[in-house]
Amino acid sequence: PFPLTDEQISGFLSTNNEEVVKEVYFIAHKLYNYEMDRTKTLDGKATSLFSFVTAFLTAIFVVLNLASQYTVSHPLASSKFYIFLVFVLVGCLSATLISLYKTVVVSDAWRAPGEKDLFESIHDLDGHGDKLLSNSGHNYRRFLTEHYWKLYKAGHFGNETKASQLHRSQKFVFVSMAVLVVIVIKIVLDSPIMTTKENTTTTPVKTQPTAASPRPAALPVSSSGIKVRESVERPAPIQASSEGTTKNLSEKRPPAIKP
Repeated sequence: PFPLTDEQISGFLSTNNEEVVKEVYFIAHKLYNYEMDRTKTLDGKATSLFSFVTAFLTAIFVVLNLASQYTVSHPLASSKFYIFLVFVLVGCLSATLISLYKTVVVSDAWRAPGEKDLFESIHDLDGHGDKLLSNSGHNYRRFLTEHYWKLYKAGHFGNETKASQLHRSQKFVFVSMAVLVVIVIKIVLDSPIMTTKENTTTTPVKTQPTAASPRPAALPVSSSGIKVRESVERPAPIQASSEGTTKNLSEKRPPAIKP
């Protein structure tokens, strides 16, 4: 973007037209200030992207922790496609951090007018010690115009590098977001909840009815007309004693009364 060399610019500025030099000086100074404002804007965008990447990394760790807790028959950790996506995600985020570091790192490309440029050149341009030159202000402004133009070029190249790195970082962040969306979709599809829902939609298995238990045998009828089982022991019959009371035969009879 700068085809002219410093020697060619110095040759073009060697003119006695004060109005032209004033205009060129105003333009060079304005471009220099514009690049300074541009640097602030790029650094602000890079700082905001740093905050976004930090939050993005937190979300990724949460998702990976959630995925590691699944214990299905075919876990996600055993999927080669899932491992490939994780590696792509980590690689994109690492490249993003490197590009952001190159964007916001303090660079020595920026220069500001120094004391020598502002003060030592005064005596050389106004004829100090001899007869003062009538066009000393014009000569000094022409010198500063060349100086500010060199500072503008240095700042322009530095900002172009910052903008390139920031643009690359934004691309990496976009790819990382797309990969994270694919990972989340795969986690949802392979989660135990989804597999359970798929199993509930299958055709239920028909179970055969169990065979009826056999009925117990009929009870025999006793002499008293009551149905009892043969295993139940019948009580001894009761007979009348000499005293007119009914007692079981197993009971001991009292002795007879003597006259």
